[in-house]
Amino acid sequence: MLNENISWEAYPGNLTLPANEVHVWKASLDIPTADILCLERALSPEEKKRAGRFYYDQARQRSVAVRGMLKVLLGCYQQTDPCELQFHYGPYGKPYLHFPRKVPGLQFNLSHSADLVLYAFAIHRRLGIDVEHLNSNVRYERIVKRYFSVQEQQFLNSLPEQSKRRAFFRHWTWKEAYSKACGRGISLALDSRYASVKPGEPVMLFSEYAYSQEINYSLLQELNPGEDFVGTIAVEGLGWRLKCWQWEKNLLRL
Repeated sequence: MLNENISWEAYPGNLTLPANEVHVWKASLDIPTADILCLERALSPEEKKRAGRFYYDQARQRSVAVRGMLKVLLGCYQQTDPCELQFHYGPYGKPYLHFPRKVPGLQFNLSHSADLVLYAFAIHRRLGIDVEHLNSNVRYERIVKRYFSVQEQQFLNSLPEQSKRRAFFRHWTWKEAYSKACGRGISLALDSRYASVKPGEPVMLFSEYAYSQEINYSLLQELNPGEDFVGTIAVEGLGWRLKCWQWEKNLLRL
């Protein structure tokens, strides 16, 4: 699956999510003010309050967009008014749908960086997604020393200087996506996991230790979310196929 040709398709008009499919959506966070106001109607009072804590208008509007589009998409899959959706959170902060649950086993995850957001959905499969902007001013050298395995550090150090930043972000999205799928995020000991990539084969993470929360078998699929971005989705189990969609304004029916 690593070398699949990822294509981002237009919104099909109605959404169904078979058990053997995983859906990924991408959307720009720089959208018209009228769309922001429309999306804000789907937010709960607490969600609006959380968005209102951002000092800058752009950050505040992007917060509304990220949450609002998630609720619109969940509403489409659940065939429910997005305003009725209620979330609970796991012990490490991962959200899950509490009410209503018309589609049993619906799993979701999201990630955003700069002006881009990715959403992932599946049925009865734990999953995690991560996207990173390559032009971020992250001091990645410190992160490598703290969160990367010895094998990964050796690999990165062997690369030409101009290739290290992209390689770092590729590895980082692998780790983040897998950790989010497990429901533990950064609390999972990332330096004890290292990636193995063979030409024509899926990315696999190997672990030096075992944790009860970890997924027994997970595939990591690299995405091509856009220029200057890297992204990865981690999905539990085998026998699934990936479909990628683009957010469109006609999804707004609030």
